[in-house]
Amino acid sequence: MEYLLDTNTFVRIARNDVVAQQLSSELGLTKDSPVIASSVTLGEIEYFARHRNWNAATIAAMKKQCNSAFLINPDSGGVAVAYADIKQSTRSVSNRDNDVWIAASARAAGACLVSSDKWFLNVGGSLVDLAYYDAKTGQVTWYRRRA
Repeated sequence: MEYLLDTNTFVRIARNDVVAQQLSSELGLTKDSPVIASSVTLGEIEYFARHRNWNAATIAAMKKQCNSAFLINPDSGGVAVAYADIKQSTRSVSNRDNDVWIAASARAAGACLVSSDKWFLNVGGSLVDLAYYDAKTGQVTWYRRRA
């Protein structure tokens, strides 16, 4: 199975903390496993680095992770249609466009979205496959999209 990591998960995996190790174990990810990221995630990471004044080691770890990821861009095939479907479905829930783009990227790539962000529970299982994990333990709950 291919996984698209949301921004917080992407950062967590790059930092390789205890929860990331548990999550990687549950998902069967290794250091060499291909991961997918939305280009939106890279923009958010760049912002976080500036806003939070990350140190050089953290920035280097993020760049290494970014360089090894397969990127999905908003103009990639199917992302715009998936965005419209998800935006239409979630418009009453909130206005979190970056998260909609990330979910749309996962759907268009046929990948399972990995996140600890509760917002994605609005689309997990109905519009995208979701591996939702507890941010304290790394324990995963699966939400499979119905065909």
